[in-house]
Amino acid sequence: MTDYIKISTLLLVILSTVNAQMIKQNLCAKSTDTCQLLTECDFALKLINSIRDNVSTKGPIIQKLQELHCGFRGRSPLVCCSSTPSDGSIVYYQTEDTATNRPKPLTTTTPMPMTTEPSKIAVVPPSTVSELTVETASPVEPDVFPGRNICGQSISNDKIIGGSITAIDEYPWMARIKYLVQNSDGSTKTRYACSATLITDRHLVTAAHCLPRKQQAVAVSLGDWNIDSPEECYGGVCPDPPVEIEIESIVKHPAYKAPNYTFGDIAILKLKRPVTFTDFIQPICLPTTEYIKMQDYTHNSVYWTAGWGVTEFGDASMVKRKVDIEAVPMDVCRAALPYIPESSSQSLICAGGRQGKDSCSGDSGGPLMREVKENYKANWFLYGVTSFGSKRCGSAGIPGVYTRVTVYMDWIRNIVQT
Repeated sequence: MTDYIKISTLLLVILSTVNAQMIKQNLCAKSTDTCQLLTECDFALKLINSIRDNVSTKGPIIQKLQELHCGFRGRSPLVCCSSTPSDGSIVYYQTEDTATNRPKPLTTTTPMPMTTEPSKIAVVPPSTVSELTVETASPVEPDVFPGRNICGQSISNDKIIGGSITAIDEYPWMARIKYLVQNSDGSTKTRYACSATLITDRHLVTAAHCLPRKQQAVAVSLGDWNIDSPEECYGGVCPDPPVEIEIESIVKHPAYKAPNYTFGDIAILKLKRPVTFTDFIQPICLPTTEYIKMQDYTHNSVYWTAGWGVTEFGDASMVKRKVDIEAVPMDVCRAALPYIPESSSQSLICAGGRQGKDSCSGDSGGPLMREVKENYKANWFLYGVTSFGSKRCGSAGIPGVYTRVTVYMDWIRNIVQT
């Protein structure tokens, strides 16, 4: 053990001694946690190490350590530590894409040509609250995005490969895109394909590749759950009818060039009229503060993704489904998907790759999201846009790839406020 860890452990003992007599050993809030030596708990040790690198958040980190404290073994402090084992076919080791090495926001860059034809898109969603609560001086930048009391308010707790059915009011920021398609005989028809994510009452984020020239995106449908039976009740909850609103304008990132999905695969849809927020239609939050931005692509990050794409049975799902996936280091991702150029690495998030858990065809443009707590309030944040992955959805060892939203925040803000 390093001298720093010894000193920090002693600090924890001192801070906890005051209320140590009131703490019962082996009493942990979560049933999955066990009361064990601090020196044997990786999460607690990471918190201690983070004090050195995050001086400004030293107080909240110490408070979190105090909350974990569950007694003593002799003079050694005990903490509540997760005992849930990690499984899966990918070995998740430390990645260079950490909170202290995040890329600066990009505006325009020339995309690198791909050496291999991109594979079909996969679909995915997430919901794990960040373990550390941090109080910041400035919660949200004043801008055109909805406040934290409006965005990212998923009420429920409860196409995705290996996913489960969502509650009717879960992920209320998700929308389906309606297209006008011209037949070979000159006639036209409509169809729904990609997903999009509501970020204001008039704007949605989707993937640029979801907006090809041959298919005109004309509207979005909000508030969907069961697309086959829109009025069907579930779990004692009956939905409002879905709302369809026409698209006024489409802005793709200027760096995007089909069929290269590895840079600039993001676009903004503007609606012809504002949508009214309800229990079934709400915007997601965007990463606008430094702390929230720091949570976008860190080791062991857990995300959620959702959609109506292809399921493990090979058919499109009639109801919205969700799945949780974990972050994958970029070097592991590039080994599995070698056509990703190194120059694009910092503008992407890789996640998933465990057998039976993936996003699939039809989920393109949908959200990669996670719930994070800041200033003692939890909200859902958009961290990625479903871009591309393996043709063999749900294959072990092949993660999905998502456009990294934090890289494009300046661009998104500029488009929304114009």
